[in-house]
Amino acid sequence: MTDASIERDTPAVRSPSGGEVTGPLALAVFERYYLADDRPGHPTVFPVEARFRGPLDRAALQEALAATVARHPMLRMRLAGPESQPYWMPGEAPKIQWGDLASAEPGAMRPFELRLEAPLRVMVDVDVAAWRLRLLLHHAACDGVGAVQFLADLLIAYDHRVRGAAGEPAWNPLDPQRLLVRDEFGLRDYRTTLTDAYYTAVLWTRLLFRRAAVMRSPAPAEIRAGVGPFDPFAFGTCTLSAGETDQLSQVARSLGVTVNDLLLRDLFLELAAWNAGGTRRPLRITVPTNLRLEADAMMPAANVLAYAFLERRDRQLHDAKALLRSVHDEMVAIKQWRLGLFFIGGLRIACALPALMRWALRRNLAFATAVFSNLGTVLALAPLERRSGHLVCGDSLLESLVGVPPIRPNTRLSLSALSYAGRLAVMLLADPQYFSQAERDAFLQAYLARVRETISSSAPEPARR
Repeated sequence: MTDASIERDTPAVRSPSGGEVTGPLALAVFERYYLADDRPGHPTVFPVEARFRGPLDRAALQEALAATVARHPMLRMRLAGPESQPYWMPGEAPKIQWGDLASAEPGAMRPFELRLEAPLRVMVDVDVAAWRLRLLLHHAACDGVGAVQFLADLLIAYDHRVRGAAGEPAWNPLDPQRLLVRDEFGLRDYRTTLTDAYYTAVLWTRLLFRRAAVMRSPAPAEIRAGVGPFDPFAFGTCTLSAGETDQLSQVARSLGVTVNDLLLRDLFLELAAWNAGGTRRPLRITVPTNLRLEADAMMPAANVLAYAFLERRDRQLHDAKALLRSVHDEMVAIKQWRLGLFFIGGLRIACALPALMRWALRRNLAFATAVFSNLGTVLALAPLERRSGHLVCGDSLLESLVGVPPIRPNTRLSLSALSYAGRLAVMLLADPQYFSQAERDAFLQAYLARVRETISSSAPEPARR
């Protein structure tokens, strides 16, 4: 059965929230990549954690989850079909796993079994006056943008039910049929050119045959003994104050760059400082790029991204101003020309040659030194009441929202950034085989100290009266 016949010869399954979603669905290229790269020590999953102050209405949350998952079919799919060509089939919505906030520790997570369960797990730890919502998502079904989209809908539905409001929640309309084109990126009628083939070959040759620098471990001679199962929630978080966040934005504007450019430049500098005296291979940062178009505004949560790669050698790191300008120019090009599509192009070739895919992913080399994902300002448009910038959900206040991408073998650090309630949060997941919790936090603190130095040394002077 070909991908085309899978989608052509299938029944329509009606979504309770309206519209239709067709199943089975052929896997998109990037979904195949995340399934092929999944492994017990480095699962291709990512966590999202939201903390609330105030009481929880359990029944309302359960009802809200069922309604929200119905709007986002990818989050209740199951894998089916032969191992050589699996496809998605609709399944049941995940159930909430309840815990006690006073004693609960996130703990290591067992691997997803996507033929038996949905690619979403929902865990809620509750206390009398607070609760924590933890989502664990398999990257094959959803990316960070989709996860925030799903979370926003869940909070809207929960608030609607707690208030006992009539009718549908104030959701934005969604069209599940957009999932059928989630692998097209607006290029259905596009003809690949020789230039496209050239740049795809250049990118993948660099990734497969020019190793990136690996982050030095404080104990490089041996892998740490006694490391248990991988825990995707074992990441560190640092948050700038509202004043610092505003100042960082002012610095970016004054320099004609973005906050993301500043964060990437400072990450290059901190990676180099940590690796001082180490390998002379280039530092390479994986930057996930959102490939959604305006036409995808009504697409439910899905995985619609690719990777771009920023690479710098030691000689390019000595001039911080020149480094910033080069990062800015490269990020402009990545967005304007959608350069992440060259990564997708290589994956399409690999998917047609499964042995090539297995060889590429199982080689013991680092595609990148670190991952950096910036979700920007999140939940800004959610139609909910706000108190001091924080969302009010029923009788609870959403205090914080954090999450971080997965890591690969030898890509030992993964960082993410997002702004919520006027404050920038930076999260760091480090490979526990090479970094203890204290070492992870030391790197994160050093990186944030560098960002704060950028704020203080580049902040525009106040206007004189």
